[in-house]
Amino acid sequence: YDEPASILEASENGEHEYVIGSCSCLAGDQFCVANFEQPLEIGQRLHILDSAGYTMVKLNWFNGLRMPSVYCERSSGDIQKLNEFDYSDFKRSLSQWSVK
Repeated sequence: YDEPASILEASENGEHEYVIGSCSCLAGDQFCVANFEQPLEIGQRLHILDSAGYTMVKLNWFNGLRMPSVYCERSSGDIQKLNEFDYSDFKRSLSQWSVK
């Protein structure tokens, strides 16, 4: 995935520049470079927009990372959870090829 994502909290003219990346070591796990008015704080939430092309094609449990939950924000503003993955999904993915 090579399209930069947008960060809702970012500011085009912010003086604090950050590389926004993922928590795995997959190649290309860099979403974008973004500027912010204030320094980011540990634990601060950021809303990463335009990243479904990256997260929805992830078909493996690389380094044991959980698959992302899939949400949809409707035009009414309602947020609906479309899918969520758990250990049973992980276990099923390991045993999809039977060994005889």
